[in-house]
Amino acid sequence: MNSVFRPAALLLAGRSFGLLAAFGIPIFLARIFSVSEFGTYKQVFLIYGTLLAIAQIGMAESLYYFLPVSHDKGGRHAANTFAVLGLAGLVCLVLVWLGQKDIGSLFNNPALPRYLPMLGAFLAFSLAAILLEITMTSRKRFRAAAGTYAISEILRAGFFLVPVAIFGGIEALLWGAVVFGALRFMVTFVYLRRHFGPGLRPDWHVLREQFAYALPFAAAVTIEVTQGTLHFYAVGHYFDPTRFAIYAVGCLQIPIVNLVITSTSNVMMVRMQELRSEGLHDQVAMVWRDTTIKLSLLFMPMVAALLILANPLITLLYTAKYAASIPVFMVSIGMIVLTSIMTDSVLRVYAQTRLLVALNLVRLGVVASTILALISLFGITGAVASTVLAALVFKVLGLIRIKRLLKCSLSQVLPWGGLARAALVSTGAALPALVAKLLTVRAGLAPIVVLLVASVVYAVAYLILFRFFAPLSGTEKAALFLWLRKPLSRLLRASGPAERRLHRRGVRQ
Repeated sequence: MNSVFRPAALLLAGRSFGLLAAFGIPIFLARIFSVSEFGTYKQVFLIYGTLLAIAQIGMAESLYYFLPVSHDKGGRHAANTFAVLGLAGLVCLVLVWLGQKDIGSLFNNPALPRYLPMLGAFLAFSLAAILLEITMTSRKRFRAAAGTYAISEILRAGFFLVPVAIFGGIEALLWGAVVFGALRFMVTFVYLRRHFGPGLRPDWHVLREQFAYALPFAAAVTIEVTQGTLHFYAVGHYFDPTRFAIYAVGCLQIPIVNLVITSTSNVMMVRMQELRSEGLHDQVAMVWRDTTIKLSLLFMPMVAALLILANPLITLLYTAKYAASIPVFMVSIGMIVLTSIMTDSVLRVYAQTRLLVALNLVRLGVVASTILALISLFGITGAVASTVLAALVFKVLGLIRIKRLLKCSLSQVLPWGGLARAALVSTGAALPALVAKLLTVRAGLAPIVVLLVASVVYAVAYLILFRFFAPLSGTEKAALFLWLRKPLSRLLRASGPAERRLHRRGVRQ
């Protein structure tokens, strides 16, 4: 188990530091840029993120498949990937450069085209350099990969924010991004050259093998990215940059959710696959239901707390200028609850990859067919509602298929009773937290004080209700509370000697 979890913990730690640095970038920029300028910045990086995901055409991810097992061809796999991604980056640069006016018209933003050439250059460098950490991980350089993740994201934040602090404006940020991208590109090339030596050379026959693996994966990624970003493009097209900024802030991603889901999914899939190979199909279903309960006990209270604290959280992070983002945020966090039901992970265990592609097409169809109607009814909040609705349809259809795979009834496919109890515990804890929030707001306290007081009240109320009503066994609850006590006991032991020294000084004085 250590061979899986210890490396995973290293990578998770590196990515966590990187995510914290990346999370701080828009929070800083929201205080420097006007709302309209911040909306333009968000549109620039929406284009960047979309092209970065699609233009990889599965080549970077293919290294996870080829590098661990093909030591003699590793240099050729890496060289092929580096060359293809570099070419893809140049193609993106040309397309973005030539399509400046059309992209500006798509987003109804005349200020956007002037930034696209710099964006294209940053994208070209980023695409070629994306295999740096992937190569390290595939070659079991886990510590190096974790450190590179963290250092790279911290440096990226610096190259983005320092030029803005000195010169101001999106243009300064993008020039910093281009310099950072060029440096990362050079570091990637030097690392590959040193790691693979003379073996780093392109090979057409090896490239055909890579394409055979990568292109079907690329098709699935393209569908996933399209359905995941369509609502942003719709809002960008039908509303001005100011409203787009409000919408983008409302769609705030909570970093810990993706970290938890990715780690849990990997572990659950490994365990389910082991049980399937041993023919223990009943236990496969038990692992699935148990994982769902555990995630619901984490995510349901998170959603309940975020619903209560949406106002102070958004105004604290992004200032009162973005108060209009709060309704969008309150709808968007509904995705967190749906995320805890990991239907796609189960379908992957049973090799239902074609079904996953079909379900993502259905999801895309739901967004495309409902988004305009919901926008006309609810404004920009309707756009995020269409994505939540599409995710709900995806989960329901996935559960129908999982019911057949696990050979169980609809009442057994999920732990419905446990989920209901988790929802009741989360809702019950929300009531005293809501009262605390209202009292602190009425007292005129600062948003950070409101946030801290209501959060503490919610945490205490949740732990009390959890102790008596959570859908866990007594042994599981005892183990969890013991685990929670360990950091507190360490803190008390560490502070004890210091307190005793202070006490002795006081006595002497």
